Amino acid sequence: MTLLWPYSARKRWMFEMWVTMWVILAVFLSLYLLQSFLEGGNAWWGFLPSLLIIATLSFLDDRNPLSAEIRLFWHILAAVLFLVLTADHSVRHASEESETLNGLLLAIKLCTIVWMLNLYNFMDGMDGLASAMGVIGFAGIALIAAAHEGHDLAKGALLLASACCGFWFVNAPPGKLFMGDVGSTSLGFMAAALGSWANDTGKVPWWATMLIFAPFIVDASWTLGRRFLRGAPLFQAHREHLYQRLLASGYSSWQILGIYYMAMLCCVGAAFCLSTCELSGW
Repeated sequence: MTLLWPYSARKRWMFEMWVTMWVILAVFLSLYLLQSFLEGGNAWWGFLPSLLIIATLSFLDDRNPLSAEIRLFWHILAAVLFLVLTADHSVRHASEESETLNGLLLAIKLCTIVWMLNLYNFMDGMDGLASAMGVIGFAGIALIAAAHEGHDLAKGALLLASACCGFWFVNAPPGKLFMGDVGSTSLGFMAAALGSWANDTGKVPWWATMLIFAPFIVDASWTLGRRFLRGAPLFQAHREHLYQRLLASGYSSWQILGIYYMAMLCCVGAAFCLSTCELSGW
């Protein structure tokens, strides 16, 4: 992996971490300014506290590795905080259901958010992969939301896709800059949280978001499931993901990326077509 960087590895690492954190803050400042001109008040602020918890935890973990139990505790806390802060936006959808069903749905949302932010981190192991998933994934959510008049949601998702797109140009092989755990866990959280919020607004079905991010969800879930069944440590570094096995078998980075990019685009296309049929009542 070629690194075009004139300074020491430590300075490069610090630069990458701070760039990622400032990009996150810049994106949310843009979202806040955008939201101030739209109906719905300051809904995007419900994302920010949880995102800062996740980004800060990942930054500290990069400096001095934390135990899996500590990381899991703070990830759950961040997910709960997000669900509490955005609860007002889902009341109109949840009020018609029984309390038991509402509790079950909240538990599913909680588990999905925690799993997504971790699996996105697991999949950030090759140049140009996680950043492209952000570009295509958030653009896919924006496309579906815009098609069903969720324009504020679409603009927010498109801003996230744009931020990932700018990063992709310096992250594509050979990578010159890497997002690290701070960026990957933050993107994973945003994918699940935005999908949850989009479903509650009635603009993007929850399953459409899962289908859009299926290339990452399937790869990570299948790999971790196999490791669990044979008793291997789940949070230990390994090279068993599909893209890692393809790389080890002789495929070039761009060949593997081509496979994943096509899968991402196909998933977005399928999600758009199926969600259009569902939301249009076909």
